[in-house]
Amino acid sequence: FSEKLFSNTTFIASEFDYQLESSQASSAFDWSAGLQEFSLKQDFNFFMNPSNILSFGVSAAYRNFLPSSIRPGSDESYLATIDMGQMRAMDYAAYISNEHQLSERLSLLYGLRLSVFQPVGETTIYDYAKNEQGLPDNQDINIVDSTYFGSGKVIETFARLEPRFSARYLLGNDNSLKVSYNRMAQYVHLLSNSTIPVPFNTWTPSSPYLEPQMADQVALGYFQDFNDHMYAFSAEAYYKKMQNVTDFADNANLLLNPDAPAEYRQGEGESYGLEFFLQKNKGRLTGFASYTWSKTEVSIPGVNQGIVYPANFDRRHVANVVASYTLSDRWNLGGNFTYSTGRPFTLPVGRYQFDNYNVDLYPGRNAYRLPDFHRLDLSASLTPRKNEGRRWKTEWNFSIYNAYNRKNAFTILTQVAQDDDGNIIDPNKKEARMIYLFPILPSVSYKISF
Repeated sequence: FSEKLFSNTTFIASEFDYQLESSQASSAFDWSAGLQEFSLKQDFNFFMNPSNILSFGVSAAYRNFLPSSIRPGSDESYLATIDMGQMRAMDYAAYISNEHQLSERLSLLYGLRLSVFQPVGETTIYDYAKNEQGLPDNQDINIVDSTYFGSGKVIETFARLEPRFSARYLLGNDNSLKVSYNRMAQYVHLLSNSTIPVPFNTWTPSSPYLEPQMADQVALGYFQDFNDHMYAFSAEAYYKKMQNVTDFADNANLLLNPDAPAEYRQGEGESYGLEFFLQKNKGRLTGFASYTWSKTEVSIPGVNQGIVYPANFDRRHVANVVASYTLSDRWNLGGNFTYSTGRPFTLPVGRYQFDNYNVDLYPGRNAYRLPDFHRLDLSASLTPRKNEGRRWKTEWNFSIYNAYNRKNAFTILTQVAQDDDGNIIDPNKKEARMIYLFPILPSVSYKISF
């Protein structure tokens, strides 16, 4: 609009679907779920003066959730068609922030965001009978009331303020300290369970069943440049306190359960850690190395008997090394190595029989971890000489994913003891089997730039 005022308008339409299929004749099925979004954002930047840059804007989004549906995958399948329906929501936000240069050494960034989330109909909200702990009784589900909401009718309105603040202080020409505080609200929940070995994960909005998840995070970091900015180093510590962390109740029925909201549980969590980062910016050899130590634990009434347990995404150690070497004006070599502690998961340690039904015995939620994850990727890029002076430029890329063919565990499941052909060896004996994905994968690509 002028030398001081700029605007940016963005329209986004996206769709994310995922599916799972089984072709075993009597139990063949096609399972699917998805999430659609249409959003409009209007952002402004206003350069008030050399010391203050103001940013502000608004946004609105419509979200359509497709929790899950299952259909028989063959004429012989005994499974029936089950559709969990759709859930819809409106998401609004307004924000304002200021980048404030107080002095040559001290700069601040502070702001406030107001977010509003509204799940809307058409749907029916059920009220479930409570157990002794005042939580929905998922063992003896009983609907005591229901409310119908017509198409587009607002079911509930959630509004949250999200303040943010950060400060940077220059200790010298090449080093600085940074401190920050952020409050964040999350209205979309990913519901997953570590006892299921296949990705029956679903996205669902905040509703009368689920309060928005909240997080308050503080961080302190030190940043240093060396040798005329050839190297950069940083070390940062953080602490995050979380509210309304979402998980499933103990002994939950998770697969296409129309009363799944009776299985939802929410509680508290905390996460903290240290992050180290070293980068080389100049020369033939460039790249970075990073290491993170972190810990994330949650405590949720009705889950793991109320005992604290590691979150599904808790990984104690994560390390990455990325390098790029310019061999010549035509050839560039690259490599990427990643390592992380295995994620937590739940595994039965035994079983007992009750009314001719075999029940698995679990020692606790996320009591075990998958084997450590590590992988090496390699690449080589070739730029032909004929590119010089041409409008159309080309490039070949040759790469190898998982170069040493590491069998990284996707999950570990228990099943009746079987041989390699799937024949049952002993119906009274169970065994653990590891599932892994993505062995060594070579690829070739050709890029044209113009």
